[in-house]
Amino acid sequence: MNKRLLQIVLHNYFTYCLFSVVVFLPIAVYEVAKAAIKTVVGLWQANAWTVKDFEAEKKHLKGQGMI
Repeated sequence: MNKRLLQIVLHNYFTYCLFSVVVFLPIAVYEVAKAAIKTVVGLWQANAWTVKDFEAEKKHLKGQGMI
């Protein structure tokens, strides 16, 4: 393979790789961030107590003499 052809092929390869990274990276970051936010919100909602739950727990602890 002559030198000029090799330079063209390598230049095209690196351009393609750079383009792929520039296109893929923001999409990947967006998807990972979206999944992380959904996970955090889901955990927060699963651990969140409603006022009704809180009052029921308080009544239960008072009944046991803990508070």
